[in-house]
Amino acid sequence: MELSMAFSREIGFLTKDIEDRVRPCTRYTDTYYVKKKVLTLLTHRDEVEGLTGCLRSVGYEPRVFEPSNEGVRIIIGNGTSAKGIY
Repeated sequence: MELSMAFSREIGFLTKDIEDRVRPCTRYTDTYYVKKKVLTLLTHRDEVEGLTGCLRSVGYEPRVFEPSNEGVRIIIGNGTSAKGIY
């Protein structure tokens, strides 16, 4: 995640404007980065409510996603999938 943050800064996805805007909310996050115009923040379950409230207060409308417990899923060209941890 640290590399993702550094990379998104280096190539200009994570701008000073975004960082200034999200700064008040970073106390609820472990890290964050931007990829393909999506600001992604990593936090703990017990911090989600505080983070979403803070992001709303600075003008963002957050969407919450949790990592899958099923492991990695590989989608093959014809739409079939293979499950497992790889």
